[in-house]
Amino acid sequence: MYRFLWIVPLFACVVWWGMLIALLSAWAAQGKPVYDFMDADDKVAYISDVGATNLQPVFIACAATQGGLFMFALVFERLLRHKGRLLRNQRAAERWLSYGAILFGILGQVGIILVSIFNTKDHHSVHVGCLVLFIVGIGISAILNSAEFTLLDQNYPDVRRLKTSYILRWIWVAIAIVLAIIFVSCNNRNEPNVAAGFEWSLSFFYGFYLIIIAFDLIPFKRYQERNQLATAPPMAEYGGYMQQPNAPGYSPTVGEATMVPPQGDKPYDAASYATATDGFAGQSPNYNVAKPEPSAMYH
Repeated sequence: MYRFLWIVPLFACVVWWGMLIALLSAWAAQGKPVYDFMDADDKVAYISDVGATNLQPVFIACAATQGGLFMFALVFERLLRHKGRLLRNQRAAERWLSYGAILFGILGQVGIILVSIFNTKDHHSVHVGCLVLFIVGIGISAILNSAEFTLLDQNYPDVRRLKTSYILRWIWVAIAIVLAIIFVSCNNRNEPNVAAGFEWSLSFFYGFYLIIIAFDLIPFKRYQERNQLATAPPMAEYGGYMQQPNAPGYSPTVGEATMVPPQGDKPYDAASYATATDGFAGQSPNYNVAKPEPSAMYH
């Protein structure tokens, strides 16, 4: 089941973009009207303007569906990481960043649901306040989530996928902040047409964040293997850990017998194997040989 949880945010993106395309297409099909509650100079309708018409049920249904799926996606990501299906958090700060991202994400999605319910035509002040809650909530959630993935990358520097994820997140955050600033600035300077255009752009751009979340929820088998190695107890052989032939304190004997490794490793000279039977040698091995090169898997 957990292998398919990445579909949750991806479906949320499909619903969100589908809603935006439906609202924009409906407004264009109607001849790009200026609704009676819009200013006469407004040539481009805001999303909220179209959503306040007979299309409000579509707005509510899609916003609620997307919001619910987004919240579930963040919770699923936390659970998968806790269970070891994704790379585990190694620091308390990472977990707190994750909890903060979930909290502000929920607040933001509650905001967009209320935006769709309290339309701009009949509840303008409440509508604007809920819109601010959505933008700020999702923005802070994305920043906290990006910070968490940055710390995760420091724990697992050899996992390219983590580096790709946190770089994409910070790029998304930077672009979203720029679009949001331009939107608010144009709206405050009484340039509604430009502001409406940037609102549509910012809304479509939000969908890419859902795709990034979907990317992060795709489990890799080697993530589980790495988590198992990280939490595995010490090996019992040779006093609780695997001793290496040239390590300090290494003893080649177990009881009264001398241990001989497989010949494929060849850390000892040929003489050591001359009398070897069943893994034991009749004489002490010669240690004056080069230490084998470490395996590439540790690089």
